[in-house]
Amino acid sequence: MEIPHRFIGINTSTNKIYVTNVQDDTVSVIDGAKSVINTIPVGDAPGDIDVNPSTDTIYVSNNGDNTVSVIGGSANVVINTIPVGGFPFGIRVNPLTNKIYVANVADDTVSVIDHSILDLTERESEIKPPTTAEEPKGERKQTYVSVAMKHKKKVSLVAVKNNSDEEIFGVQMKIDDGKIRFVKARGWDMDRIDQSTVIVQTTERPIKPGKSLILMLVIDNLTSSFEWLVLDAVDNIMAEGDVRPRS
Repeated sequence: MEIPHRFIGINTSTNKIYVTNVQDDTVSVIDGAKSVINTIPVGDAPGDIDVNPSTDTIYVSNNGDNTVSVIGGSANVVINTIPVGGFPFGIRVNPLTNKIYVANVADDTVSVIDHSILDLTERESEIKPPTTAEEPKGERKQTYVSVAMKHKKKVSLVAVKNNSDEEIFGVQMKIDDGKIRFVKARGWDMDRIDQSTVIVQTTERPIKPGKSLILMLVIDNLTSSFEWLVLDAVDNIMAEGDVRPRS
């Protein structure tokens, strides 16, 4: 079983245990009486997991690509991948109604999945209010990027949504009044320009068209607004804007 693992789901009817492995995007299947019997590839950065013992179905919230992987317990394979809200974290199954509830941290919504049709049946809202850059200055190619921010206890979450047709390889953020003390994004490296400005970049895990990146920040002024810009593979600015955190 790969480490670090994050969450565990148990099917008491089949005596199987399911463990999400965030580093290699898999779920380990453990026979309760033996050891690991299977490793199932799922979505990007799997987080929470829950089991419906009545249908022998396992549901995994994938934080990195905003999806839920549906695993058939008898075959130990992914039978469906369902798009949900931004940064899906908690997931719970109601075995009586066959419905699954997914808490989306980045956009303050709950996605409701009906197992009988294996499709998304309700989603309350999109990320709001985003700051959107639609026509970058000068000769830059037209692009569409939205950025929203929200505080969760001591951590601030920044959601960068790529609605363009190009991949995003860098995100620069500058706090107008304060210091950025820490930034974390899975698979991205941080460089500090000064106390109020940081840039995170990647060569292997860009934000693909239609996908989002969630950045976790620690800042010392929760009321300050931010300036942001996003970069392509050769550090050209694709879009820029500003956003004020929501509490």
